[in-house]
Amino acid sequence: MNRNEQRLFSIYFFSGFAVILVSVSLFAVLLWKFELVRAEGGSLIWTMLLLVALLSGAHFAGLKLFFTNMLEPLNRLNDALQAFEAGRELELRGSTFTRNLITSINRLNRAYRELKQTTDARIADANEKLEREKRTLATLISELHSGVILCSGEGRIILYNPVIEEMAADAQVRARLGLGKDIRGLFDAGLVDYLFEESRGLLASGSKALSAAVSYAPSGDLVRLSLIPVSTTDADGGEAWLLIMRNIAPEMRQAAGRDTLLKQLSEQVRASVASIRAAGENLSEYPDMPAAMRQNFVSVIEDEAGRLGSRVGEVLGEYEETYRSYWPKEPVLLRAFLENFAQRAAKLTGLDVRLPDQMQTGMIRVDTYALLLTLLDLQTRVSEALSAKEVQLQITDRDKLTELRLLTPGVLKERNEQLLESWLEAKPSLAGSAHPVSSGEILDRHDAEIWIKTNRELSDAPQTELCLVLPFEHSAAPETSAPSEAAAADAKMAAGSRPVYYDFELFLQSKTSPELADAKLSELSFTVFDLETTGLNPSVGDEIISFGGIRILNNKLLTHDTFDALCKPARPVSPESTAIHGITNEMLAGKPPVTEILPAFHAWCENSVLVGHNIAFDLRFLKLLEKRSGLVFNQPALDTLLLSSVLFPDAEAHGLETLCAKFGITVKGRHSALGDAIATAEVFAYLIPLLADRGITTLAQARDLSKDSHFTMLKY
Repeated sequence: MNRNEQRLFSIYFFSGFAVILVSVSLFAVLLWKFELVRAEGGSLIWTMLLLVALLSGAHFAGLKLFFTNMLEPLNRLNDALQAFEAGRELELRGSTFTRNLITSINRLNRAYRELKQTTDARIADANEKLEREKRTLATLISELHSGVILCSGEGRIILYNPVIEEMAADAQVRARLGLGKDIRGLFDAGLVDYLFEESRGLLASGSKALSAAVSYAPSGDLVRLSLIPVSTTDADGGEAWLLIMRNIAPEMRQAAGRDTLLKQLSEQVRASVASIRAAGENLSEYPDMPAAMRQNFVSVIEDEAGRLGSRVGEVLGEYEETYRSYWPKEPVLLRAFLENFAQRAAKLTGLDVRLPDQMQTGMIRVDTYALLLTLLDLQTRVSEALSAKEVQLQITDRDKLTELRLLTPGVLKERNEQLLESWLEAKPSLAGSAHPVSSGEILDRHDAEIWIKTNRELSDAPQTELCLVLPFEHSAAPETSAPSEAAAADAKMAAGSRPVYYDFELFLQSKTSPELADAKLSELSFTVFDLETTGLNPSVGDEIISFGGIRILNNKLLTHDTFDALCKPARPVSPESTAIHGITNEMLAGKPPVTEILPAFHAWCENSVLVGHNIAFDLRFLKLLEKRSGLVFNQPALDTLLLSSVLFPDAEAHGLETLCAKFGITVKGRHSALGDAIATAEVFAYLIPLLADRGITTLAQARDLSKDSHFTMLKY
């Protein structure tokens, strides 16, 4: 019998027994009062005993019926609820009523488990598909050479690719880049608002035109910004927009260089033409002029024509060099390029290109389509001339060059040089595809060398070699097998070599954020930070020597979005402080002062709630810097020390190490600013659901709860 059953039994038993005693007593009084039974002979006593026996029997019979038909089924129903969670069935026992109840409960439990398994499987499949689609999108966007930012209708950043991160190399600009932050921190706010307004206007009018503008990126480069809608307004009022940033500085430099060349050429042509025209007019008007004078005019015409021809040649050469430098070339794995070549050769021409078993890993920078088409066109011409279908590919490394030799059985009847020259003058074409530039020009713009020679080393089977030499960037080790594209993409993501940052859950948030105080903790952006100092007393001159921070968005630690900086104080670090955080005066030599670090840290903390452990200590240092820096940290703040003391009032200690041990958090870099910030962030992530269990879901509620802490003397 469990505790609840014991309690109910005691209540029922003693209350029933009390009812029996009261009933017998009243019955005896009535009998005595009305003299229905005389006391002589003890008849009253026997009557009372008989009545007690009858009532007690009825009481215990009722008690038995209560347990059998009421208490036991209720207790079994409680077991059934626990069985639902544990996934087990109940044993058939008890009364018929109870057994029928258990049978129905077990049947319902089986149906529930089957439905739950089916639902869990569908959810798992949907999550896997969603994750695969997210990785695919991340892979595609990461390979784009334009900057890409996916943002909400408010301008909050949902996704960005490495090009954007490279653009934000400056510390203060980098501090404004992050998930959930406003893109107006990266570009001119007026320009961003203009792009949004114009795009919405174009959408409303049914126009398919794009909103675009030219501006300067934070890096100083001239860029073209285009804003594209990627989803319509959903039920929650949310929008998604794709901001594409393309660096047009090279194009502008090329155009400016071309314009300069044309201007210089036009000025020089005008002068030369004027001299030639004047000399010609004199020769025409004065046909009888002396021979010496005639010769002078002829020399002027010849000199100016020669000078003009030379200058035109120079300008064409300079223009060709400018055009060549802007020829679009992308880094490609040599192995991948050759495999692509072999596959296309087999598919389009029926050639059997045999690749070597081992290929040195490395990159070539090429226009893949143009070079593939050129190589296929030339090899097809060689194979057709030799009536051969088999081609052996050999690779020879030559320092920073790679030599590709395509060996085809047989010897060409015509001279190799003459054939190759005619082939290079032609535009490469294959299977209906043609390139507008000749093969020779394509190879020239790739800084490639090519020749054909006859290999007679094997006298019984001479071969024709088509040799191509390309610039090559070596990697560390040879590669013997080629992983699939999917495996390569997964490995690349796992290795973190392609940092695409995204949080698609921002799509699910409403378009207009509520007031900060009433905002849900799960929807806020938090900056968790910690400071290391020269000592513990800022009022007597102790200073900040290290900043560390990490951001939390949608209850996720953004491990890629951290702040870590050292700064040199005006006073030396005390040995006692060094013993705690390990930062020495030698480590701070040459570091910038705190006034140079603070603006970037202030920008990084914008539009977020500050979180720290014993944050009053850190905020005191920042407060004393306000006059000197002009920067005010006026964001709302939460303290994990205060929250912990309210959530766990019986705990003996609420230190950071104690909380980390309580939640099983492994601390790395304890007493370093960044290490403590990350540990505090992980603790805070555990506290949020615990607060929700107590009905604390908004920022205002969390701050009000903090006031109940006995640590409230730590004001901020």
